Amino acid sequence: MPALRASRFSPLPLHLCLGFATAFLHTPLRAEGVEPPQHEARAEDDTEAAKGLELSATTIDAQSLGETTENSASYVPGTTSMGGKGPQKLREIPQSVTVITRQRLEDQQLTNMDQVMNQMTGVTRKEAWAKNTYVSRGFEITNVRYEGGATSTLLDSSRFEDLAQFDSVGLLRGADGLYGAGEPGGVINFMYKRPLAQPQVKLMSSAGSWDNYRGEFDVTGPLGLDGRLRGRYVGVLEDKHSFVDYDHKKRNLNYASFEFDVTDESLLFFGLSHQRDDLNGVRNTLGRFADGSDLGLPRSTNLTTPWSWNDIESTTFFVRLDQQLNDSWKAVANLRHNINENAQNVVELENPIDPVTGAGGVWWNNQHDFRTTETTLDLNTQGSFELFRHRHDLTVGVDASNKKGKGGSYWNMLYADSVFSPTLPGYYPTAESFPDTSTEVRKVGSYTSLRIRPVDDLSLIVGGRYTLKEDTEYVGATGQRLSSVEEDPQFVPYYGIVYDLTPTLSLYASHAEIYKSQATLLQGPPPGSKALEPLTGTNYEIGIKSEMADGRLLGSFALYRIEKKGEGQTDPNYPRNWGAVTSCCYVGNGYQLSQGFEVELNGEVAPGLQVSMGYTYNANENKRAGDARFSTHTPRHLFKLWSDYRFQRLHALSLGAGVVAQSQHSEAGTVVPMGSTSGDSLDYTFVESGYALYSARAAYDLDEHWTLALNANNLFDKTYYSTVSSTGYGNLYGEPRSFLLSLSGQF
Repeated sequence: MPALRASRFSPLPLHLCLGFATAFLHTPLRAEGVEPPQHEARAEDDTEAAKGLELSATTIDAQSLGETTENSASYVPGTTSMGGKGPQKLREIPQSVTVITRQRLEDQQLTNMDQVMNQMTGVTRKEAWAKNTYVSRGFEITNVRYEGGATSTLLDSSRFEDLAQFDSVGLLRGADGLYGAGEPGGVINFMYKRPLAQPQVKLMSSAGSWDNYRGEFDVTGPLGLDGRLRGRYVGVLEDKHSFVDYDHKKRNLNYASFEFDVTDESLLFFGLSHQRDDLNGVRNTLGRFADGSDLGLPRSTNLTTPWSWNDIESTTFFVRLDQQLNDSWKAVANLRHNINENAQNVVELENPIDPVTGAGGVWWNNQHDFRTTETTLDLNTQGSFELFRHRHDLTVGVDASNKKGKGGSYWNMLYADSVFSPTLPGYYPTAESFPDTSTEVRKVGSYTSLRIRPVDDLSLIVGGRYTLKEDTEYVGATGQRLSSVEEDPQFVPYYGIVYDLTPTLSLYASHAEIYKSQATLLQGPPPGSKALEPLTGTNYEIGIKSEMADGRLLGSFALYRIEKKGEGQTDPNYPRNWGAVTSCCYVGNGYQLSQGFEVELNGEVAPGLQVSMGYTYNANENKRAGDARFSTHTPRHLFKLWSDYRFQRLHALSLGAGVVAQSQHSEAGTVVPMGSTSGDSLDYTFVESGYALYSARAAYDLDEHWTLALNANNLFDKTYYSTVSSTGYGNLYGEPRSFLLSLSGQF
């Protein structure tokens, strides 16, 4: 292992987090008269709480459901900030929203993004060049928010987030252009764990298949000032191998956050998170035969070397201030700064394989060193007013983001080899430096949302976003400016309607505009000077939502239709130039249509029985390619179910079971022959059959504090590809049958 890895990243954030953690060790963990939280949750019909206008310390309340889901024992939140800037019931949002709560994260032992997105309704996963992508309704999910703040790009720091620091993970499907997420795949929202008003300590240790070990430490409570200052620390150590050869990952997470009641009307929430992942024997994706047929390699095959490594470090600072203005209005400021560093030195055996001779595999060495910083800021005022004897809601705000990326990489072809009996390359020295290029993207926008209630049971939502600034600048390795693109100001409208048929049943419809800059795609002739016009489109959705069991159960049905126009495609008038520095040449000729429906049910269907179920049907077409599917990776049918039952008489015992099933999907495309930089390419197509994966859980409360649980995944040991891509790379076997034994304690 290169010595360079040990000093590549600064340890300062780690020391800061550990210093914060030390403060808790000198604070009493149990206040007199405070009882540990109970396992059951009940909901109250609390309209004022749902509006979220009262500022107070976060408390554990087993009798109500709110935006904080910890200790609620529920699979559905009471409120969410998705689809807006303040807490609202899911039934009030005229779009499809799924929230995976803290209870479900713990029941299924979902600790990373891949796992949680695999359980999210309507989402499929795809991997290429070691970057996971998530697809909803046929479109990639590219946007993320933290605490409902300004929209960020889904960076490596987001894809690798450890979920121990979060209370819940949500997904709004479809475009959310009003708040800067103008692409139809949707937007992910992370809610941090908040410091609690009463002392609490949580411990968890687990051991699983292939030497998978993990430990979590979570402590929170008041720190002083008569409870006005509260803190929380979460630490994670993980050391795991996998079912593929050489693959070994180590993770270290430190998260510290604080809440401070500045005044009775001001609540300050701030903290930092530091996470480092060290990956050795980095798992490489597999290729296929040139005609698309399967190589038939063992599931444990990893076409890389034990010394290949990838280090990822992410440091985040965040602060949020909620200022109560009066009984009906408040102002919110939300600031987040993330620093992400990603360095690697790997070798991988790739390329399409000749189905007759078995030749074609080539060892490549890829090295890169990238640093990305992103700062986001959201300022808004939200509240309600009375007009014509009805209450109406108004939100006005402005958000801004600045993302800077700098780094370099290179590929080096080593030698040809056989994928069936490879000869592993020796250690390839890590470069001291790379020719760095840099990119900076600056965005500023304003938004307004008005919810009008002309009659008691009807809500009309109208809003719009005005892009004040959006520009992109590229700088080459020698410091020269390669290009600078400034978008024209844009207005993106939004319309929605919610009609309450009964106090628990609502019809809804929404119309959202799709908008995305394509400043990175240049028109011909080479090297390109003019950027493509922005991608545009429309997102329509109608549906019905129902609250049952006093808000503890939510069901929904949605029909959607998405049209996306002007997406950049390779210009056939100019030959491909794979070695070009700029992104040329493209034409805005895409026209894509995606439509279908979704059914969801989340919450407590019977006493002690929690269920999360989602079914998605999707039909998508490329209207510029004879109505062929543009997202062949998206199955027509996708079904996900998880349930957990706590026995009423034998209350210490709970059993869970679930399934993820999808119909067949296919991949088609082209691949460039080895050594070619322009001209011809090889076409390929292949079909992956549908499959169903079953999982189960058994847990037993040893006493009032300790719980022992066993989770099993892929119970019937199905052999399948969790993601498929091209003939040269991007194909990954799904995990075989696995077990995870965990012991958790709460005090």
